[in-house]
Amino acid sequence: MILQANGITIDFFDKLLTEEEPFSRIAVSFSGGIDSSLTMYCLCKTILEFNKQKEITVYGFNANVLDYEFDEVSKTPTLNCYEVITEMFPDIQFGGIHLYDISGIPKGQEKTPLLRKARNQFIEDFNIDKILLGSTKNPPIGASKEIDEAVAKDPVLQQRYRKEDLPFKSEPFAKVDKSFLAEIYRQEDLLYNLYPYTVSCVNMGMIGPCKKCYWCHEKKWSFGMYDGSVL
Repeated sequence: MILQANGITIDFFDKLLTEEEPFSRIAVSFSGGIDSSLTMYCLCKTILEFNKQKEITVYGFNANVLDYEFDEVSKTPTLNCYEVITEMFPDIQFGGIHLYDISGIPKGQEKTPLLRKARNQFIEDFNIDKILLGSTKNPPIGASKEIDEAVAKDPVLQQRYRKEDLPFKSEPFAKVDKSFLAEIYRQEDLLYNLYPYTVSCVNMGMIGPCKKCYWCHEKKWSFGMYDGSVL
């Protein structure tokens, strides 16, 4: 599956099935957001295009904080998006969606080490050959005042200004921002069957988009709407 939007071409998924070493178990780090959901969708569609559905099993991996007050802001989006995609591709062999709990992180503590530990455990548990990450880069500077201000305050977000010369062998969308993904959602008619189930907002104290966090502003900038198609 070759993706083309906004003057950019991504042939990551075709190369994955033609140039990489053969694999039989592949996973997507799957949050129920727009990035990882599109990654799994494109992976499944490409597997069918290359007639590899009997040779490859697709898994979903999620490391998340699962002790929030509302499931709607943690595991529910993950489960919903996974269900939608599995229903779209009945001929694909799915290995399930596997949630690894990383609850109990003290406020302000970096969660990356725990995420990495959970991911490594998942790979070992299910003998995974390859795992894909669906992350994108930030919108261009100046795209949104709110986005620029949020990035300026957060060193983790600043890392999403990616260096173009890096290979990104496991991240198909690392060199594009979400405006590229928005166009692919439109091309593939995913705005009415997949997008409404995705959740990007990170305000865990409420159900529905807060419309204030970086992720809400980024989604509104790229798609023209918030979580759940709330304008």
